[in-house]
Amino acid sequence: MSVKQLKGNYAENLVAEWLSRTCLIRPVAAGTDIGIDLYCEALIEGSPYLHFWVQVKAITKKNVKKKGDKEIAFYNFKQKHLLYWSKQPVPVYAFLVPVEGWPPKQPNRIYGVPISRYIVQNGIPDKSITLESSGFTDLVSIDNDWEEFIYQVLPVDSAILLFSKGFVAKIEHPYPRFPSGVTLRYQEKILENIRDAAIVMGRDALDTNEHDDVRRFCELLSSLWLPAHMHELGLNFLVESAMKDGNTKQALKYLDSVYGNIISRTDLNNITKSRVLGIVQALRDKVTKH
Repeated sequence: MSVKQLKGNYAENLVAEWLSRTCLIRPVAAGTDIGIDLYCEALIEGSPYLHFWVQVKAITKKNVKKKGDKEIAFYNFKQKHLLYWSKQPVPVYAFLVPVEGWPPKQPNRIYGVPISRYIVQNGIPDKSITLESSGFTDLVSIDNDWEEFIYQVLPVDSAILLFSKGFVAKIEHPYPRFPSGVTLRYQEKILENIRDAAIVMGRDALDTNEHDDVRRFCELLSSLWLPAHMHELGLNFLVESAMKDGNTKQALKYLDSVYGNIISRTDLNNITKSRVLGIVQALRDKVTKH
């Protein structure tokens, strides 16, 4: 085993030891490391909380620099590794461990790079990239530093990872501060999921003939996507919900809105137009015969 490998093992064991004060740690089996060294589960008062994964890198003093009054650690990450990490279901962090000489003296500080946060905010670069971080854990304040990580950093990174998939997690108090612009980057996915959730819940209320207040709210919410961003399931729900309340005028208004939009669009081929107009006409016949 080379000195470089020894340093890597040392760094990984040190991070595992430090994290084990507040987390359950499951090292990746030897020989199967493909970009993740540690599977971690944060604990709050002894109870499992959130999962995150860790890649550990041994660095030297050349990877640490001063920027103003801050100490910055940096490391060059390959594009293929960032691509792999982007596909993971939980936040991924790279911990940079200063390891000088061999055998080394235990460092007083390790640095954390929020890999998933970078990817969510910036996407995957087309080549290797050097990422910097001023975030660190000091040995002298290790418990306070890990507490800050678990209560303030990890929940935010878990939430913004869901944003990238179009989901919004429950926001706990105290409310976290999300990186600026992160939700707007994925607004289309998020808004589509809000629309579809309203349609599915409203449809459920309609089919069970219960919770008319919920159904009406879902009708109002999903109608905001008319006329250009509504699919067949949604249009069916809107029309049937309006009819449930005896509001034929509103049902026809929904159909007229979609009809006018389809007729005026130039980005749709004739086959698609005919199919959608057929759906609109079938619903119109149903409404007028009611």
